Amino acid sequence: MATPVKTLGGSCTVKIDAAPDVVILGQQNATLNISADLIEVTTKSAISNKEFVPGWREWNIDFDGILMTAGDGSAADHIKDYWETGTAAAIVFYCSAGDTYTGNALFESIDLEAPQDKEARYKIKLKGAGALTIAAAA
Repeated sequence: MATPVKTLGGSCTVKIDAAPDVVILGQQNATLNISADLIEVTTKSAISNKEFVPGWREWNIDFDGILMTAGDGSAADHIKDYWETGTAAAIVFYCSAGDTYTGNALFESIDLEAPQDKEARYKIKLKGAGALTIAAAA
């Protein structure tokens, strides 16, 4: 049996444009949410136990970090383009010691924070636009 490997959050990143995998600069936190609706199909013969079948599935990613711009065609420039055109971006959620999640997503929201005495920050919410593919770690 293989020894379990602990994954540190710092090894996980959100990338856009699956080829060439453009890392979004300044990332600090990221959350991948995967959920499914459950449809109740309980009948009288279930004898006091509810029964369910899977329904629609969805996924989204929330992430934040320190606001950084490179002005060189990097992810920050791509994000503006996706937001303005309303087109889905190829997204990769990757952890160096874990599975890789890929899919297309729309930018649901982009929040920019600029406090007077701290670093400027961003918060981005992505909403899956179709299936999420999960590739097991090698």
